[in-house]
Amino acid sequence: MKTIHIQYLKRSKNKKLIKELYKQFLFKDELFHFFYEPELIIRVSNKKILENIEKYLANNLILYKIYDYPKPVKTEGNYCFECDTWVLKNIKYFIQLYHIHSVLYFKLSKNKYASYIHKVSHTARNIANWSYYEEARDQIMTGLMYHQLAFKK
Repeated sequence: MKTIHIQYLKRSKNKKLIKELYKQFLFKDELFHFFYEPELIIRVSNKKILENIEKYLANNLILYKIYDYPKPVKTEGNYCFECDTWVLKNIKYFIQLYHIHSVLYFKLSKNKYASYIHKVSHTARNIANWSYYEEARDQIMTGLMYHQLAFKK
């Protein structure tokens, strides 16, 4: 799998770019996924799709880097924050999960996607046999934590 690291685009242009790349190429890749880190990080598993995206980016004068994914444990840079031992041991599952999140981002409305996020959170806790109290407490604490981070100056 390769990472395409888009450089120096504003967030609004990244959003437009990923939608265009999905419409033209990415929908054919069964494992692609993307993140805003805040730069756009796109991961593809299909060599032909990678080549087509490279041509598209070059034709549109968009700067990018390509590197392998996943990176080895303790490798610096290249937005492989999750490259720690437990994730790498389970990388095939995480890649599928990231892919599903990415595809549903394009398939669902903003409100439906928010419901999807809640459903993922609930089902993960349910499978772990958390009580209603534990689940509610964790969701509240997680929400407060993200709220504090979002408004931190």
